[in-house]
Amino acid sequence: MNRWSSPVEPRPARERIFVQLAARANQRLLAALLAQRYDVVEGEIDAGVDLCVVDGLTLHRRWSALAALRAAQEPILLPILLISDRRDVGLVTRDAWRVIDDVLLRPVERVELTARVETMMRGRRLSLKLHEMSQRYEHERRIARTLQEAALPNALPRTPGLAFDAYYRPASDASRVGGDWYDALRLVDGRIVISIGDVCGSGIDAAVTMTNLRQVLRGVAHVHPDPAIMLDAADRTLQAEGNDRIATAFVAVFDPVTSLLTYGSAAHPRPFLRSADGTLTELAAEGLPLGVPGRLPRVTLTTPMLPDAMLVLYTDGLIEATRDVEPGEARLRDASRAGAIVESPHPARTLHDTVLSEPSHDDVAVFTLRRAGGDERAIRRWSFASGDADAARDVRREFSDALRDHGLPVDAIGSAELLFAELVGNVVRYAGGTTEVALDRNGPLPVLHVFDRGPGFRHLPKLPADVLSESGRGLYIVAALAEDFSVTRRPDGGSHARVVLGPGAGRGGAPTPGATFAGLDTIEAT
Repeated sequence: MNRWSSPVEPRPARERIFVQLAARANQRLLAALLAQRYDVVEGEIDAGVDLCVVDGLTLHRRWSALAALRAAQEPILLPILLISDRRDVGLVTRDAWRVIDDVLLRPVERVELTARVETMMRGRRLSLKLHEMSQRYEHERRIARTLQEAALPNALPRTPGLAFDAYYRPASDASRVGGDWYDALRLVDGRIVISIGDVCGSGIDAAVTMTNLRQVLRGVAHVHPDPAIMLDAADRTLQAEGNDRIATAFVAVFDPVTSLLTYGSAAHPRPFLRSADGTLTELAAEGLPLGVPGRLPRVTLTTPMLPDAMLVLYTDGLIEATRDVEPGEARLRDASRAGAIVESPHPARTLHDTVLSEPSHDDVAVFTLRRAGGDERAIRRWSFASGDADAARDVRREFSDALRDHGLPVDAIGSAELLFAELVGNVVRYAGGTTEVALDRNGPLPVLHVFDRGPGFRHLPKLPADVLSESGRGLYIVAALAEDFSVTRRPDGGSHARVVLGPGAGRGGAPTPGATFAGLDTIEAT
């Protein structure tokens, strides 16, 4: 064969038939006839045969061996054809009929025998095909389950004053495994990002899509923890894949310092915010599902989350187990109002078990976040008039003392004082009015928060175009010295700056000895 010729396809192995008849002459005739299309096995029963053709006497004598051979090949069908007459002694054994699939009475016509054998072989082939498909499906289902379990967080954040709980239950129908997720992470500045969602469909594709969406939301959260931006990034990612899948999702960002919960939704079932007295508030935020063509703007809403409040999130499997959403929602509301949900050490599991009286045909994910109190003990707060230099210096002194009590080294405290001065000076110059300062020591790194009621400002991490300019350098210095720095608009007006203070001198090194702090000594902002 030269290199331009077509490759020779290997000949498929011929199917094998075990033949055993009591009459030698009939045995030879039948074997010769079947050998034209099949490999004939005579003598001992071969475990690799595809069909057995026996007469009544053979069946009677070898019934146990034939029954064991059939059992060994289950769930694949091993058909057995009995050639008999009405007086065949093999028929007196009633148990023998448990292994017979068809009977052909003598005298046997060649055409009828050939047709019967081929019909039974088609059943065998179909059984093999179904078994192969079943194995492939089971393999895919295991992969989907593994992907889903790997995508769910191994542990939820441990944050003072916040109690997280989650419960996931796979579908009772194994074919529907794959699309639900929940997630929670603590950002370096102390904010908590939560997401929950459901990819339409099931199997490996749904599990892969779910994993991708969760990772996109996580990645964007570290750069832009804004629910609208996070959902838009996930939507664009899903549409770019071009697989016509859609998903619902709900994303929320909770700031323990401001007690504000900011959230957005992509057509996900509406969560509930339970207040301390059991009152439920439905968090309604409109939005198209992820993956649906269209560029409608995402809506971001904000609501207070006060102490002892609990956020309840879930996927649709929790309320659609009976295919009737309204009774499911009613049960969920009743369970969320009940005092048992607050008293339970595992409120997510309690909600699941209370709402669902029987296993759901779909995956179910339930997530709860409760403000348990205690986080305020590690948050120091100050406020002073922006033009009051004496008050600003007093606050800076108390701020430094709090960092010293927290265990920060001297060089880190010096850098923190410079960051404090630059941000307060920025408020003096651009906002005026009252300056609010908070120091959050709940996390591994302390976080400085500075609030103002001015027109708001943006942080651009670069020097001004005019290198000799006296303005525009302050925020660049802040970004250089801080472990992390971000500025967001306050819902009711003004800006909120967050600065993560490093354990050492930060990325920019320690401040120069004797440096002055604009905004504190001269009430002059950069």
